[in-house]
Amino acid sequence: MLLGIPGLLAPAGLVAAPTALLLGGLSLLHAAPAAAQAQLPERFRLTSLTLSVGGSPVTLTPSFTPATNLFYRATVDYDATSISVTASWSGSKAVLASSKDWRDLTAPFLSEEAFASSGSSVSLNLKAGGVTGINLSVDTTTTYNITIHRRPSTDATLSGLTASTSTSASGTFTALTLDTFAAGTTAYTATVANERTHVKLTPTVNDSNATVKVGKGTSLTAVTSGSASGAISLQVGANAITVKVTAQDGSTTKTYTVTVTREGPPTVSFQLNTILLVESEEDEPEEVVVELSKALSESATVEVRVRTGGTATENVGLQAVHQDAHLRCGGDGDNDRGNCGGGHEGRER
Repeated sequence: MLLGIPGLLAPAGLVAAPTALLLGGLSLLHAAPAAAQAQLPERFRLTSLTLSVGGSPVTLTPSFTPATNLFYRATVDYDATSISVTASWSGSKAVLASSKDWRDLTAPFLSEEAFASSGSSVSLNLKAGGVTGINLSVDTTTTYNITIHRRPSTDATLSGLTASTSTSASGTFTALTLDTFAAGTTAYTATVANERTHVKLTPTVNDSNATVKVGKGTSLTAVTSGSASGAISLQVGANAITVKVTAQDGSTTKTYTVTVTREGPPTVSFQLNTILLVESEEDEPEEVVVELSKALSESATVEVRVRTGGTATENVGLQAVHQDAHLRCGGDGDNDRGNCGGGHEGRER
């Protein structure tokens, strides 16, 4: 039983006039009915033929004309795995349906089913991700041929998304915990310490025919599904990273966003009425900057000592002068700037 060959098993009296059709880059042949073309005798033919997938009808092209045409084509959705074929005929006939990889005539049948009676249906398996050829043999004398194509996939979703961070672009990347992944959730967040300067994302597409790009803003770079992206630098604060998936059809897209917040440098915090010791490798540090963990009451005093050269200590006399906890070195007014010991200017925080 052969597929896609005009005139195959056509009985005497039926003239197969093949013409070439180009569909999706494939050259298909079908018998073109003509006014002068002889009709297939009733004893060799079907009377009706319909297709459906999941209960939805599938259109035959051209329309079914059993007396004059043996060759047809149809298109199904990308994810269709089987197709229902319903055939009718008059008289007593044995009708056998089969499906096969259209590109490999030597491969085993995907399905082979005999119709129980006229008007009955059979279910045939379809070639996954490829073109399927279907044959309907009537009494092993006449064969109707149907070529089943698939529409391109419109699946632009991810099935997984993970992240990792490092202290440099070329350093060792360790796992970063994101929000729990779900294909329908497009926004994710994570926070990293200040020393973490780079992140990589690893997206996995749900459909192997989809493509994915990762990057910041409009600067997106293609990434192999299931593999890590290149290192993406992180600024202090929020960093929005885009993951864009494009389906096989080339037009359906879905965008995921991962916002990674990099914390600022660590700050020094301390309790009131305690001594803060600031280490300095310089004999005379240029400035001393202190940030408080909470506001101090007016006139609350914090003693700060600077250790210079690793030995001596010096009280630089920092004092909180109002409730928003700005610290100044010496001075009498809120806007004064005094000296932090050794004649060095302090800085308001």
